[in-house]
Formats: sequence, C-alpha cells, structure tokens
Amino acid sequence: MIKKKRWKQATYYSILIILGIIIFLTILNYFLREEFYLNHEEKQALLEFFPEEHLNKINWYNGGVISWGASKIFFNNVYINPRTTPQFANRSSIESQSLLVHETMHTWQSRKGGYIKMDIEALYYQFISFLKYGSRNYAYIYSINQSIDSLNVEQEAELVDDYFSLKYETEEFYIRCIDCENLSIEEIIPIYDIKVKEIFARYD
Repeated sequence: MIKKKRWKQATYYSILIILGIIIFLTILNYFLREEFYLNHEEKQALLEFFPEEHLNKINWYNGGVISWGASKIFFNNVYINPRTTPQFANRSSIESQSLLVHETMHTWQSRKGGYIKMDIEALYYQFISFLKYGSRNYAYIYSINQSIDSLNVEQEAELVDDYFSLKYETEEFYIRCIDCENLSIEEIIPIYDIKVKEIFARYD
C-alpha cells in the first residue's frame, strides 16, 4: 500500500515538473521570438506555389525556443533559426526565399493528417538519418528519379524549394538532388515541373 502511494506521488510530481517545463519554455519562446511579415518579393515567391488564403493563416517568427537547432514549423507558425540559416539575413535573395518555400511547404503538407503528424514524420526521418549516417541532413537528399510515393516530407519540401532555386538563381547554388549533376537546367526543369505538380496533387 505504501509503495502504491509513493508511486502515485512520484507520478503526480513528474507530471507537475513536465507541465512546469512546458510552461517555462512557452513563456521563454514568446519573449525570444520576433514576429516578421512577408515582404513583397517573399510573398510573390510563395504565391507561385501556395494560395494567398493559406499564406494569410501563417504566423512568421525569427528566433524563439522552437527554432533552436533548425528552422521549423509549429502548427501554423513558421520559426526561422537565424544561426543555422544565415541566408535569411538577406531576405531579397533567392536562397532566403527558397527557405520560406521549404517551411511553407511543411504547413501545406499538414493539410493531410494535421500539424502534429507532419512534425512527427519530419522528426522521425531526421532522427533515422542521424542514426544511419551521423547527420539529419540525409533526410533531405532525394533522387530526381525517385517515385513520389517514396519521398518523405522533408524530401518533398526540399524538392519544391530546389525547384524554386533552379528557376531563379543565377549564381552557383546547392541542391539536394543526388543525380542532377550531369543534367542541364533545360533538361531538369521540365522534370521538376512534373514532380512538383505530383507532390501538390497529393495534398489536394
């Protein structure tokens, strides 16, 4: 009887501690984040893929607890990590806008299954990549010949933002496609056109 009482007390205090940590981090996140609004160039870039009514539902933040480690979404909030994404310092650059395309794609993916499911999937594939290869970045790498059904949520978002970069970047840049090196822009853009349409069709 005494052991059962102690177990209940331990469970009770553990729940209180967890709730306390969540409340503390929520308050800390509120004070550390800085809200920003899309400028004209950013909005035009995103409108190529997403309807305006979807963009109007998103809140945009620079920094905050949720952005620790990497830029990510939390429900309909996009958090940009200024340390891991220094390209965001120049918000008129294609590189910066492609980052927004990537994160906004995650909010679009959440239309199917919800935000929690999307976040769990993204974290799962990053974690598996870290265990297999020592880096979560392998979760983003894809083949242009890969079937749409075999792409994970990070590969889908990366493919869409690579497509945006390929169309508009005039200087040398990095994409995550493992078999695109020997293809010219003229050859690869039509392939991306089809892939991106297929990806968006999954969430209609």
